[in-house]
Amino acid sequence: MWSGTCAARLRRYCLMMRIPPPAQRSVRAERKAREQRTAEGTVVHSFATVLQDLATVAKNRVRLGDVEVDIITTPTSLQQRAFELLEVSYRGWPQLYPVDPHALRRFLQ
Repeated sequence: MWSGTCAARLRRYCLMMRIPPPAQRSVRAERKAREQRTAEGTVVHSFATVLQDLATVAKNRVRLGDVEVDIITTPTSLQQRAFELLEVSYRGWPQLYPVDPHALRRFLQ
């Protein structure tokens, strides 16, 4: 991004203004961004794509004569992992649950 004289000037300016230098990505983070996979080999998702995926879990009401039964679709391994990290049961989804942002952050890492 910055090179040569510009980088040196930026460093001096940051020191003078007491601004921390830009953060450097770790090797692990670089690999994750490049390969778009986690250390376990699963695809990296954004918050929006995780929500889109979770939205496919459906509760279907089936009526057989006088008997009504709710059938919930079986979550994928990604959906199941998201529910585990959010500490909610997919059987109660999509009822409103308090979401732990730290659990969600761990899932998205």
